[in-house]
Amino acid sequence: MKTSMIAHVNLVPRAMQEAHLRARYITRWAIGVMAVLTLVGLPGLYIGGNAVLSDPAVGVQIEQVHVQVKSNRDAIPKLQQELVVLRAEQQVLDLVRNRIDWHQVFAELVSASEGQVRFTGLSAMGGGVDGSGTIEVQIEGIAATQTGVRSFVVSIESLRLFDRIELGRTSRMDIGDDEVISFQIKAEVGAQNITGAP
Repeated sequence: MKTSMIAHVNLVPRAMQEAHLRARYITRWAIGVMAVLTLVGLPGLYIGGNAVLSDPAVGVQIEQVHVQVKSNRDAIPKLQQELVVLRAEQQVLDLVRNRIDWHQVFAELVSASEGQVRFTGLSAMGGGVDGSGTIEVQIEGIAATQTGVRSFVVSIESLRLFDRIELGRTSRMDIGDDEVISFQIKAEVGAQNITGAP
């Protein structure tokens, strides 16, 4: 029996075969280029990176940043202390801002005297640091008569500045050839009633 060979018949058009062959060559060429770039590029990047890190200028900049960070970190406690001081000063300023205007209060007392008395002493005590305590005001002076002293007390009461007014003492005293009445008036007020007095 005789074996016959079947001829190989390629039905793929020649143009398609050539395009397929070109695509295979291009793929192989691209893979080769990538391999070469990888083998050459990695050492280049490593060497370049080391060159940058070993550059003296970069080292100096890194050291400067490190020193600045350390300086800023060391300054934090001092800044915190300054903040505490500033808060305390703010509290004092608030107290001063809300304090009693004694100049105005004493001006009211002088006005209430109507020229019948002369002051020998004006003082205020108490109130506390925050101004919340009771304030004691002591007024000392002289008048021509006992009636003048009582009239002055009535005038002070009409001011409605104080919670309590008391004529502490009166006594006669000589000034040259004249006899006058020396007096002491004590007044009390809560700070909230006198702050911003008219």
